[in-house]
Amino acid sequence: MAYRDQWKMLHVLNTSKHGMLKESELVEMGIDCFPDTIQLLHQDGIVERDSSGTYSLHPIVHRLLNKFMIAMGTGDMKEIYVDVPSCFVVMPFSEKWSNTIFLDFIAPAVKKAEMECVRGDMIPRVGKLSENIVKEIQRAGLVIAEISAPNANVFYEIGIADTIGKDVLLLYEKSTRHHLPADIQGAHYFPYDENKLTDEVTSLAENMRQWKEKNRVDNTLKYCRK
Repeated sequence: MAYRDQWKMLHVLNTSKHGMLKESELVEMGIDCFPDTIQLLHQDGIVERDSSGTYSLHPIVHRLLNKFMIAMGTGDMKEIYVDVPSCFVVMPFSEKWSNTIFLDFIAPAVKKAEMECVRGDMIPRVGKLSENIVKEIQRAGLVIAEISAPNANVFYEIGIADTIGKDVLLLYEKSTRHHLPADIQGAHYFPYDENKLTDEVTSLAENMRQWKEKNRVDNTLKYCRK
């Protein structure tokens, strides 16, 4: 719980009435593991402590919290990679067309665009599945979501990706357009024809190459610590 308590401490300090809290007040909120939470944040310079034992955010951290959203994520994966040549594929696995669309359309297009490809069911099942999904979304440069069939898990994972700022490319088979939720119809999407997958592979690959060029992905990768 120490990592979650650190995350909580950042946000309660940021939203506290006077921008500062005593250690006793933090303890009342359940932030009571001093060596693994309060002390670590203080040692790292993230929080400051005055002579009376009152804690506040470092001014730079305060500005970061209010300029950018600091999400909790998972305890062992806090870094969010941006504009790297990798895709995380979100799609239903049980539809009769699922494997065909992935193996004959999405995966070849990603390879042709010279990007890495991971699908949700390819992740090693270690610990909580939801945490593994979050980690993969954090690592991916682009999230590709197939939304032809309404699926709660797919929309949940799109929500995670959108919340942490990932670029999301929505795929749907042209005949299913009338099933699309109204609130994502204006998003970045790619309609395809399941009867012309060979041609669609080329088109989808070009779409991803354009994404790479627009965001200078190859240049970014040179300086990215993997």
